[in-house]
Amino acid sequence: MIFAGPRPHEEIPLWLNAADVLALPSFSEGLPVTVLEAMACETPVVVTPVGGVPEVVEDGKTGVLANPGDPEMLRSAISRLLSDLDIRTQMGRAGRRFVLEKELTWEAHGQRFASLYQRMLSRN
Repeated sequence: MIFAGPRPHEEIPLWLNAADVLALPSFSEGLPVTVLEAMACETPVVVTPVGGVPEVVEDGKTGVLANPGDPEMLRSAISRLLSDLDIRTQMGRAGRRFVLEKELTWEAHGQRFASLYQRMLSRN
């Protein structure tokens, strides 16, 4: 197991693609970009159903939800994914499909902001 600490933004896809699982056992979140980035890299996620997380992670399909403050449930979910390549692959692919279908990529957000900005400029 590697706890890499903060990494430069340009390295994030490399680390996420090298990871077998991303675990984010938060007690509070909005919609963590880290989860979307992992899903976009086909890295399965083990997360807690807090904030906006349940809107993007479907338990057993695009990732695994573990109760906040339940280390045994977290350990079990991570162990299950680490021991089963087929499940990791299926969840990883399903997560990436979800991110692409819902247009939750940096590129899609950038295009939406650029379009909004152009509309605002054309009104003036």
